[in-house]
Amino acid sequence: MKVVVIILNWNGKDDTLASLATVSHPHIIVVDNGSTDGSVAAIRAAYPTVQLIEAGVNLGYAGGNNVGIEKALEQGADAVLLLNNDTVVDPGFVEAFIASATENPSIGIWGGYPLQFHDPLRLDHLGGVWNPEKGDFDLVGLHQPSGFRADQPLDYVCGCSIFIQRAVFDAVGLLEPKFFLFWEEADLAMRAKKAGFGVAVCYSAHLRHKVSASFIGGSPHKKYFWWRGRLLWIERNCLPQEKRALFRKIVYPELWHYTKLYWIKRILSPAKKQKLAEYRAIQQAIRDFLRGAFGPGPAWLFARDARSLV
Repeated sequence: MKVVVIILNWNGKDDTLASLATVSHPHIIVVDNGSTDGSVAAIRAAYPTVQLIEAGVNLGYAGGNNVGIEKALEQGADAVLLLNNDTVVDPGFVEAFIASATENPSIGIWGGYPLQFHDPLRLDHLGGVWNPEKGDFDLVGLHQPSGFRADQPLDYVCGCSIFIQRAVFDAVGLLEPKFFLFWEEADLAMRAKKAGFGVAVCYSAHLRHKVSASFIGGSPHKKYFWWRGRLLWIERNCLPQEKRALFRKIVYPELWHYTKLYWIKRILSPAKKQKLAEYRAIQQAIRDFLRGAFGPGPAWLFARDARSLV
């Protein structure tokens, strides 16, 4: 089985170099999403045998990984392993996925076993199960002690390491680039499940996850992409009656709540800039979703301190 490891880099030179140092595998592609921190030169100098693709611009998580996936499939990959650049992996990491995939060919998507980088005795999380009552996923294994195992089928696996069989891409296509950040792995997994593929955790594929530092604007940046992605996921994966019910019972009330909080706090408590920026980001997310504006989001989100722009 030919497996290609794909690592996406965006101004994460040090993390990417540290991650590459732990991945022992002959087929690695690094996709650089238009970095300006000297990443390309540093990676090329340190790892001249690694295939480095320069996207030239920030295509987001989905778009950047799609560049690597397409190249891997062109080169005859039987599977790809998407690996976050803020991870370090244990010896035998890739081999663990290959063994599990060989033994269980009906599983199309495997997740690794991600432990917290600064507390390796605790999990990041294993993945999620869709909860239609709240219009969100219930995370499974979040911050549980090492050794925890899921006792239920998962709808998606943690996105910091995802092993995907070629047959999944042949059946359902690539990651949806509209997500840009967040929800893209859940969308792919749901499409794969609907096409008959299993989704599971490879408990022998251990890694440590730092949790991404890609959010320059901090919490407002995250809120924006999480909300926009949530609405897009519902649009793409729920039946019409489910969508209507979710928007009526959950999404619209939550958005109205945040809108009220934004104006109340803006008038009564202007010192709370962080919360104001988060509420503004949520409102922007719903507006952009409704008008079909995806991509990297508004420029103000990328400010070093988005609170200064409230």
